[in-house]
Amino acid sequence: MDVFEKIWGANRKRTMETFGRRLLKLGEEFGEACQAYLSVSSDNNSKNKSWEDVREELSDTIIVAMDLYCHTFPDEKDVSLDTKMEQLHSDIDRKLKKWAKKQKKGDDFSK
Repeated sequence: MDVFEKIWGANRKRTMETFGRRLLKLGEEFGEACQAYLSVSSDNNSKNKSWEDVREELSDTIIVAMDLYCHTFPDEKDVSLDTKMEQLHSDIDRKLKKWAKKQKKGDDFSK
């Protein structure tokens, strides 16, 4: 069983009523990843964070993002796990091609 299947099966109560709250949760998890990074990369590190904390918060971010992707949107009807996996692979392939073009142009987030 891959990660996407585990996330698909972990939350079977995805509804439009909970979508907004889960989207906000994504922002919260991303914020926690940023906080961990800021702490571990600072000279002070007053919160005593580690790179493991950064990875853990990024994992939470990925899980919530993938859970949101698993959502059946109003323009979809009875979407299966296989259909969602095909959509995800297609979307990621398309986005990675776009990202690769930007990397070649030098848009790599460096200073």
